[in-house]
Amino acid sequence: YTHQSRTSSAVQDWEWGGCSDNIGYGFKFSREFVDTGERGRNLREKMNLHNNEAGRTHVSSEMRQECKCHGMSGS
Repeated sequence: YTHQSRTSSAVQDWEWGGCSDNIGYGFKFSREFVDTGERGRNLREKMNLHNNEAGRTHVSSEMRQECKCHGMSGS
């Protein structure tokens, strides 16, 4: 059992899974769930809609793609 044979086997078995984060889906879901009932008809509803959107904007500004190699242990 050589290092060469282990490496090639591991590479063949490895499959890219992609990222599970979907910020677009999260934004759509939050608009449908959190903003439901807030139509902006009065000052309180307008403030809530503004604050909800500000929160989504902040989350978006803090998002970044970070790739990590977990190796064989998965840690």
